[in-house]
Amino acid sequence: MNQFQGFDNRNNGGGIAGTFAGILCGFGTFIGFESFWWRMGWGPGDWNRSDIFHAYWLAFIGHVIPSYKGDLGTWISFGNWLRSRHQYDSFAAAFWIPFLVGIMTGLLTAWLVVRSANRSGASYVRGSQIKE
Repeated sequence: MNQFQGFDNRNNGGGIAGTFAGILCGFGTFIGFESFWWRMGWGPGDWNRSDIFHAYWLAFIGHVIPSYKGDLGTWISFGNWLRSRHQYDSFAAAFWIPFLVGIMTGLLTAWLVVRSANRSGASYVRGSQIKE
């Protein structure tokens, strides 16, 4: 019985490498595409980077803790403010579209890395190559 399972099942860490590559690539794509989105003027208003981060934070924490009050008020009051200026849809799109593009890029990158790292090559048992 072989006690060295790592040599038999051809698992060379491709899953871990793919996960990390997917996370990094997806996060980088989200940040880059989100920055591009706001620079193109597709987000609401003429906001600076700090206002954008505060609004995203308020949107996140306001759904988890509805009574939370940040720099921009509560999420309900901020959402009403956005709706009154017809900016709610552009604010939602400015987050969700880059987020979904980042998720898809991360999943695709992870799949490609795992697929390329786990290609079938020579099998090894206890360091000896098996002739197939």
